[in-house]
Amino acid sequence: MKKENHRSILAILAAISVLFVLLSGKPGNAQGIRQTGSVDVGSSLRALSPTENPNQWWAFSFPNQLLRISLLGLREGTIEYEIPESLQVDNPLTTVSGLAYHPLTDTFFISTTEGDLRRHQRMGNLLVTLSVTQFPGSLVTPPEMGNLKIHGVTVNNQDEIVITSDNHVLTLDENLTVLSQFTLDTMPGLAPPLGIDFNPGNGRLGLISATTSDIHTYQGETPVATATLDGLVLSPQADFCWDPEHGTLIVTEANSDDSPDLFLLSLTADPQIFTVTTSRDTGNGSLRRALELANENIIADVITFGDNLFPPFIRLTSNLPPLTEGWITIDGDSNQDGTPDIHINANLSQIPLRGLSIASHRNTVRGLGFSGIRSTGIFIRQAEWNVIESCYIGVNSSGEATQLQGGHGIHLIKEAANNRISNSVITGWNNDGIRIENKCHHTIIEGCRIGTNQDGLFSVGNGGSGINVLFSNGHRIGGSDPGQGNVIALSGRAGILIESRNAMGPSSDIDIQANIIGADPSGTLPLGNGLDGIRIFECSNIRIGGSTPDSGNRILFHQEFGILIQGANTAGISTRHNITFANQKPGIGRFFGAQNFINPPIFDDPSEFVLDGLFVRISGVGQQGSTIDFYRVGNSQQPNRQGETAQFLASGRASNLGLFDVELPGALSLGDAITAIQTDPQGNSSDYSGNSMIPDLPRFSVRRGTVNSGAGPLSDVLTINGSPGDGSRTLYLNVGEPITAFLDGPPSRAGMGSPFALYVWRGPNLVEDLTPLPFQAGNLIMPPPFSPSPRQPKVILNNIGFTTSLGEPTASSTPAPTQLMSVPSGVSRPGTFVVQGLIRDDATETGLRVAVTNAVVVEISE
Repeated sequence: MKKENHRSILAILAAISVLFVLLSGKPGNAQGIRQTGSVDVGSSLRALSPTENPNQWWAFSFPNQLLRISLLGLREGTIEYEIPESLQVDNPLTTVSGLAYHPLTDTFFISTTEGDLRRHQRMGNLLVTLSVTQFPGSLVTPPEMGNLKIHGVTVNNQDEIVITSDNHVLTLDENLTVLSQFTLDTMPGLAPPLGIDFNPGNGRLGLISATTSDIHTYQGETPVATATLDGLVLSPQADFCWDPEHGTLIVTEANSDDSPDLFLLSLTADPQIFTVTTSRDTGNGSLRRALELANENIIADVITFGDNLFPPFIRLTSNLPPLTEGWITIDGDSNQDGTPDIHINANLSQIPLRGLSIASHRNTVRGLGFSGIRSTGIFIRQAEWNVIESCYIGVNSSGEATQLQGGHGIHLIKEAANNRISNSVITGWNNDGIRIENKCHHTIIEGCRIGTNQDGLFSVGNGGSGINVLFSNGHRIGGSDPGQGNVIALSGRAGILIESRNAMGPSSDIDIQANIIGADPSGTLPLGNGLDGIRIFECSNIRIGGSTPDSGNRILFHQEFGILIQGANTAGISTRHNITFANQKPGIGRFFGAQNFINPPIFDDPSEFVLDGLFVRISGVGQQGSTIDFYRVGNSQQPNRQGETAQFLASGRASNLGLFDVELPGALSLGDAITAIQTDPQGNSSDYSGNSMIPDLPRFSVRRGTVNSGAGPLSDVLTINGSPGDGSRTLYLNVGEPITAFLDGPPSRAGMGSPFALYVWRGPNLVEDLTPLPFQAGNLIMPPPFSPSPRQPKVILNNIGFTTSLGEPTASSTPAPTQLMSVPSGVSRPGTFVVQGLIRDDATETGLRVAVTNAVVVEISE
């Protein structure tokens, strides 16, 4: 791309003021529009039109060049820009008066003052003429002589072409047939020539008059407001376009002198402030009147509420005016504590009313409460970049809902894109808490309570789903950063429902992260949703959870599945790092061919697992190149239940052969169950594998040091592999070396032999903190009904050869070295276990008191 190095000259230092003309035609209060920059592109620009990118514009520059100008930023009042594309016109033009880009057909319309309207198309770097149309004066009423002098052209939100001709505005279809027209005589002071643009932010038509340096706005055929650009002298070829996304106005001056060609004006600087001073629904000082005034303004507006407004309830008798101008902020959080201070109620109305409607870009609604609404709480249609934050939608001033009402809490429809809903309570609606449909792309929902009260606890919920997404893409529900997750519970249907419908197309590219679905914010109080936590039907590329543990959702206490994935066309649904337990059905269900039939991973024989307290090594077979996530199964209510997860452990990857070998952390204990889920490179996740129990293999965490002897005589010595365990030694054994032990008793007991058993312990410190290992395998049996130690060991290693019916060790007249086990091969790192010799004291009355006489630490090494 060619980078232009022109530096603009700041031509206008005087402040630019605005004169508003309301519906009555009387001037309003003047407001300043701050000039933020200007630029000289090296030749006079005669027309301007937005492209598909809101940061770029098409401008016509002589000799016969169409430039795509991209603004990079501002520096000291100078616009930094580049020209990524330049097109040459195939036949010369000298009297260009207007330019419009038609995105539906990817064509350009260029108007001339001689009455031509030319249609052009890009072919490489050439702008080729497709047709030339002249409009006779007989098209307008009253008829004029000769051809119409077309001063400007634009495209409206219906993809219709709109032109200005003297004091007329004509709307044309794609074939340039006149659909409608009206005269401009009702707007005082309006004079040609007129540049024209359509503002997609509020659906208004804007006209700029070079003779008076005015910008005029129309809603349909009704004049709304006039902004006078004081100090900005325009040439007859001047044009402009709105940038409603950023609140700016771009004006081409089109002079032939050395002054700048392009000016950037801010519509958001020095906003008009309207203060609501009464709780009445109508009249001066009311919220309704403030909305009317804000909608009549061109620049940004802020609606605040007086400190002495009492009661802080506005009871509607009819629908409030929708937000149509854009860049309007309604701030009902007077004390800035994050909760509403102003509440809108419609209980007095005899007909269903909406709480608020938004039909323009870049509005913010903050700190309002809506209750008693029998239609939709907040309705957003064809409006982008709006923010709803810190609102109570469906609840009273205490953040509670007492009964179901209305339709949807928030309803986004028909291309209402790039909107954000945050830190709000949305509950008590007959249908969905939030409904997003019909190409309303890129919605963000974060930090909300949906279906609960403000504390995330019991409420009446929502009758439909908490969030319902239909045929719209690119949303983020929750998020891995602190405070972004939502609490979604107590819905009549699913917590989150994502679906396609008929020919509208599937919903896709959606992130659902760090939400608590079906429980209170602590994740412990069972609230549930009526069906599944998340239900997906015939949609694709949806990420439930993410690549880090912080992105996982907690999906709990549902009547059916935690996550249900349905439909043969449902693919690319990844489910990672989620915790799903205490649901009536498994954590994940897949039906009707969803997810390309990907199956869960398969573990090797559990007897091959390696456990040493620091880690568990687990291996098996998965899909080639898949990512495998491992979880501990179970919770206090339902331990080791199939298809559920209680704790994420670790992730691994299957090789090109589909094999995996992964180390899991040492938080696991013998007897814990493990499950896993795999996600292929295309983003398809399986459901959970079958549970696999941690096997009872005696491999323990590394410990060194003395294990103190317990009570009892020290005359008996426990010997392991020929080395006496005197309570202060660490014995080292090699992998594969057999472990043998015998007890050498004193002469007084040699004749009867001293019975003993070997107890195995594990713990972070010395013997005082050792905890018993709950396992049983090989030579390990459950203990007899006596307690050999205050710590209640769970396992006896007893291989002397004689036991009673109770499993109690008995005397051996000829104690001899006895092989207990071999150190298994394949141990990946050293491990240790503690062996304590226990002596039965036959002198006691019951004969069951056993004293610890010796202990030794044995370390297994490679």
